Amino acid sequence: GCVIALGLVITIYAYKHYGTLDVKKLRRLKH
Repeated sequence: GCVIALGLVITIYAYKHYGTLDVKKLRRLKH
């Protein structure tokens, strides 16, 4: 559905932008 597609877009964007899918690193960058 739309939610899954949106989640994928965000995941891909985060991967391209940060170069990592490490959740701990992403959380550290957000806060």
